[in-house]
Amino acid sequence: MNTTLADIDPENARLAALIRALLPTERTSAMAWARPQVSTWAEAAQHAGAAEPTTDGERVRRKIRRIAAELERRRVQAVRGLRSQP
Repeated sequence: MNTTLADIDPENARLAALIRALLPTERTSAMAWARPQVSTWAEAAQHAGAAEPTTDGERVRRKIRRIAAELERRRVQAVRGLRSQP
C-alpha cells in the first residue's frame, strides 16, 4: 500500500500530524486499518507485512492512541491559551 500524506485531506492537520509521527511501517499498518476489508489491528499489520501481526498491530494501535491524546491535549491547551488573552 503506497498511501502518502498527499493522499490525506490537507484540511485535516491533526490526522496529518498523527501520520507523520509514525514510522513508515507503522504508517503502513495505520493506512491498512482504514481499509473497509480490514477489521482488526492484527489484520492491518498482516497487510503491512508485519512478522508478528498481533503484537505489531496492538503496538501501533496503542501508539496511535497516545499520539492522538497528546495532539488533543495540545489543542485544548492552545484553545485555553487563546481564551485567556485580552
